[in-house]
Amino acid sequence: MQVRSSPAADAAARPRVVVLVNPRAGTGIGGELSTGAQLAGFELDVVVLRASTADALARRARAEIARGVDALVVQGGDGMVHLGVGLVAGTAVPLGIVPTGSGNDFARAAGIPRRDPGRAVESIVRALRDPAAGVRRVDAMRVTVEGRTVWAANSVNIGFDSVVNRRANE
Repeated sequence: MQVRSSPAADAAARPRVVVLVNPRAGTGIGGELSTGAQLAGFELDVVVLRASTADALARRARAEIARGVDALVVQGGDGMVHLGVGLVAGTAVPLGIVPTGSGNDFARAAGIPRRDPGRAVESIVRALRDPAAGVRRVDAMRVTVEGRTVWAANSVNIGFDSVVNRRANE
């Protein structure tokens, strides 16, 4: 789905934002919030991506990022933050977060509004217009387990705590 708030000729001059949505995140806070439509209302060129799996979503997002973006926005919980971090770590692309998950641990630690997705969107727009208004660098780490390397921010669960987390989520 692609949301544009103006003709394509005008959209080319607007900041290009890719939004990744996890409609199953959390307990319904924001649920199918129209983050893309809200961002388009701020005169941005917005591309909203959804997919049936995280891997499919990541592939689609990588292709859009390769075309050039001014920001990547994730809507969902800590899993979506993890996905977004993996896509932008080591690049100059900023990551915007609209927390609609059940825990939102990263958003809590970063001071991102967790119970008001609209405020989170407004914060992202402010940062796009003025990077000094709320963009900050955070540390991320590369973790390699069984030959697979991923980027992580916030937390890494390996071993018993990972088993507990998986069972709790089931």
